[in-house]
Amino acid sequence: VAATAPLAAALSARMHGPTPPNRPRGTSDGGKTCAVCEKPSTTRCSKCKEVMYCSVECQRLDWKAGHKQVCCSGTSASSLAAKSAAAAALPPPWEPFKPDPEVEALIDEGAVAPVTGMANVGNTCFLNVVVQCLFHGPLWHYMQRGLPRHKPPAEHEQGCGEPDCVICELNELVRMYANPGARKWIAPRSVVRKTLSACAGIGVDFGRMHDSHEFAIAGIINRLLNANLRGAPEASGSDEYDCLECQTLQHHLFGALYASVVTCESCGHQTGRMQRDANGFTLALTGRTPETPETGLRAWVRGAAQRVGERVGVVEGTSESVEELLKFDFEGESLEDYKCDGCGKKMDEMDGKRIVKRSSLVDAPRVLTLVIKRFSGGHFGKVSKPVTFDEELDLGPFVEPSLLEKEGVIGEPDEHGVNKTRDLWRAQQRASGEQGRCLYTLTGVVVHSGVMNSVNAGHYTAFVKSADEWYLVDDEEVTKSSWGAVSKATAYMLFYRRLPAEPAQH
Repeated sequence: VAATAPLAAALSARMHGPTPPNRPRGTSDGGKTCAVCEKPSTTRCSKCKEVMYCSVECQRLDWKAGHKQVCCSGTSASSLAAKSAAAAALPPPWEPFKPDPEVEALIDEGAVAPVTGMANVGNTCFLNVVVQCLFHGPLWHYMQRGLPRHKPPAEHEQGCGEPDCVICELNELVRMYANPGARKWIAPRSVVRKTLSACAGIGVDFGRMHDSHEFAIAGIINRLLNANLRGAPEASGSDEYDCLECQTLQHHLFGALYASVVTCESCGHQTGRMQRDANGFTLALTGRTPETPETGLRAWVRGAAQRVGERVGVVEGTSESVEELLKFDFEGESLEDYKCDGCGKKMDEMDGKRIVKRSSLVDAPRVLTLVIKRFSGGHFGKVSKPVTFDEELDLGPFVEPSLLEKEGVIGEPDEHGVNKTRDLWRAQQRASGEQGRCLYTLTGVVVHSGVMNSVNAGHYTAFVKSADEWYLVDDEEVTKSSWGAVSKATAYMLFYRRLPAEPAQH
């Protein structure tokens, strides 16, 4: 007892007389000391690695005096510091995307993005044209502000730490694209290799040509959705997932809502469903869709003639307009084998009346992508038929927001509000102010050169619009162009930006 008395006294003094500020327990101005008796010591607590003792006896006394609770609860200074550092390294919690009024104003005003060439770093012209067209649309301005859970490109050099993050890849491209230096073009080999490596699972790899449309959807837009949903609450079903998906930047920019309605002309019964999509429209050329592709010498001659014709400005077939192709795409189709849920009849029992399935847009996307289906089959099956398009497109004839209000057709909103929340505040807002119009302005055109019936061969170039001027972008070469040249191009992809709603006239 006598031997432990001094230790007990020292412990009591320590408990009632705290360690001076800014000095860890078990240290003194002259060196490291025991936390109990303040004798010189070199042994630390094996748990927290902070407190020092000169003997096992001092450690036992301190443990009983309360260090056990502090050490085991993780509230020691080093434990708290480690937890704080780990928390600081974590990305911010997931939040539903909300449109930024300032960015939206810039987009609606037609704010200018630069035009920077991108070197072909290994058959990457298909990637270059997609990036060029996307960067001359609304995505550029949201990238400049900083996408959800990411800093703006200028402050995001280290990335978010997540593997294969398309936002980090786009941030790196934006940073380079905005600052190309004196040569006016960039050679983003490392980021392109990183992007294409992340797309290996969908058949896209570095050094080979690929379809620019497929890359835009699978390599950018779908991966953007995955990045937008990282950290989101886990969905318990498809409806909850749809609801989360509709609260992302990807859906805000590229998402569209379709209504597919089946109508029986005999009894008037209607059934329908909603479908969300961000892939744009693939428009079939109605004039030439051969069931049996040409082969052999005939195909070779036709392909060679087509290539010469493209070079001298002569193309095959009568031209069709984008509006005509859209009308054909939205035309209703007869369902001969379908039995009506209302009257129980099929078409052959209706005395000439039909059961018709027709799709309509309920909410049109912010960024519209149209793909002209020019590849039909056979080795030389590419179709160079001219498709006319204007700088302004009106989707109004194909948008029917009133379908939302058709009671019993689409269905009541479920508990997650999916039928009402798929970003439909935009549909309702625009429908009330546009008087049946849904206007878009053209911002980019992708052109495929070559006669081979493959999007994986030939060469891709793009026209992009900046400050009301058109530019031809051929990898690193940027040349000022004109609307006359753009309008004559054999377009493969068309990129449009939706214009702000016009005030309703009362």
